[in-house]
Amino acid sequence: MFKQIMQHKITVRKSSRGFTLIELVAVMAIIGVLAVALVPSIEVAMDRAENTKIISTLAKIEGAIKIYQLEHDGTVPEDLAVLKKNRYIEHETYKGIEYQKGDSDITYKLSGTNSKGDKINSSGEITLK
Repeated sequence: MFKQIMQHKITVRKSSRGFTLIELVAVMAIIGVLAVALVPSIEVAMDRAENTKIISTLAKIEGAIKIYQLEHDGTVPEDLAVLKKNRYIEHETYKGIEYQKGDSDITYKLSGTNSKGDKINSSGEITLK
């Protein structure tokens, strides 16, 4: 009987040692497959968020230009620095935004560029690089 008790203790000790190498490799493989499946969707979500931020910034600047036009007889500013100087927008607002005054005093072009180099206009249209 003593021999049976000793064998039982030995088997209990063997089973509580930890994970086997096969189990660890299987878990790592499962985590790897999940990561490969999630990375593209996370990347797409981040791109959408960046584009949405640029479109929102363009809308803010367009609003500031409209207010400027109302206060200056319908003319548009020479550049975005004029809007900042007159406190229509903050400097950080127009980082990465391109503004071009048109041929007449009432026309302008406004666009932004995302990290991939794609152009985004104020109506939300994206021109791929």
